[in-house]
Amino acid sequence: MKNEYRKEASQIAKDSRWTIFRFLPLLILVFVILFALNSAGMLGKTVVERKVFENSYQRSEGLKSGLALYEAQLAEINFRINDPESSREDRRDLRAQRASLKYQIAAIKLRQ
Repeated sequence: MKNEYRKEASQIAKDSRWTIFRFLPLLILVFVILFALNSAGMLGKTVVERKVFENSYQRSEGLKSGLALYEAQLAEINFRINDPESSREDRRDLRAQRASLKYQIAAIKLRQ
């Protein structure tokens, strides 16, 4: 009975060593490739940081673009308010639009 157990244990140890030495190089290769990809920035936090930076850049450019648009509208409204051919009602409406644009411009400037 002892000999039978020892033969089985010896066979299991032999099979285990064969399996480990058969697949260990492949496992090491996978770890090296993953480390290289992570170092190159293809995996991990580097990609996330890059995306966050791009999105924040795009956001700031969008805010600048919106600000420029509102300021152009404000200039046009100021021009139309000073036009002597504008009626009293038109001027009142234009002043309301001007106030609204000033609030929007102030809100964008706070977000920048």
